[in-house]
Amino acid sequence: MNIIHRILASLRSIFLQNLGLKLLSIFIGFIMWFFVSSERTVERIMEVPVEIINKPAEMEIANNFTRNVLIQVQSHQLSREDAFKAITATLDLSGAHRGENVILLTPDSFRAPSALKITNIRPSTITVLLDARRTLTVPVRVRYSGRPADKYVVYGVNALPERVNITGPESHVRNVAEVVTQNIDIQGLRERVVQFVNLRVESPFVTCDFAERIRVEIRIGEKMVPMLLAHQPIHVHDLEHPYTLRQRTADIHLLVPQSLRGKLKPEDLEIFIRGTDLKPELSSQELPIHFRVLNPTFQNLLKLERLTPAAAGLRLRSKAN
Repeated sequence: MNIIHRILASLRSIFLQNLGLKLLSIFIGFIMWFFVSSERTVERIMEVPVEIINKPAEMEIANNFTRNVLIQVQSHQLSREDAFKAITATLDLSGAHRGENVILLTPDSFRAPSALKITNIRPSTITVLLDARRTLTVPVRVRYSGRPADKYVVYGVNALPERVNITGPESHVRNVAEVVTQNIDIQGLRERVVQFVNLRVESPFVTCDFAERIRVEIRIGEKMVPMLLAHQPIHVHDLEHPYTLRQRTADIHLLVPQSLRGKLKPEDLEIFIRGTDLKPELSSQELPIHFRVLNPTFQNLLKLERLTPAAAGLRLRSKAN
């Protein structure tokens, strides 16, 4: 009987000692169990971006790989909304090789909070095509649109620099023949245009190594029309020795601005030969005929097409004669 009394006394001590604290612990445990069991598990299907990591430095991506994937996520109802926004897929290319690489996506491929569980991934694989990196020098083409004002034309374009380097996958770089500038509108213009513009590469896989804006010049001027000044006298410069000039006149074929065609006079120009072009002998020689503009009004506005003839025959005479 003494043993039974001792056992009962021990049980009373276990259950009744600090009874208040024990009841409080039971109550708190019940509350926690209630909230956990009442929090429902929810599922969500969402699209997340794909991020490339550890790409080999000597390689470039040469295909339009899948940039976003759909995933099915399980979470508790009380999960914070920003936890979903933090999910990204990481595509590790550390072991990739040149050519086609098929990479399997698993839940470990995602950066996601531990409270979220990824249960499905679509697509489950992503194909990345890698090619050797190549750099190539290509010309710059100036792109413009529109037409100058009436009776004005484009005489030429320049880009500075004229050539730039491009870099990308070898299979794409070799197909790029040029880099074009941002379009320049010349509609109705009457004078030269100078702008600093961006360069554009048509291929999305190729980048231009010239990061700054490029200087572009479009030369616009009045339309040039042909003009003939026939039988213009040939002058002789820098020659004191007696001579005989067999060809005394030449025809001047010019291109002049349309508005100046009726204003240009023969005395505004000169054609001549130089005594300094002579060889030290008395025999007949063919000396080149030179051309110059005497009237400053027409300086840099005229274009010489040709002289007919291009040379004049000259013979030095003896001073005794």
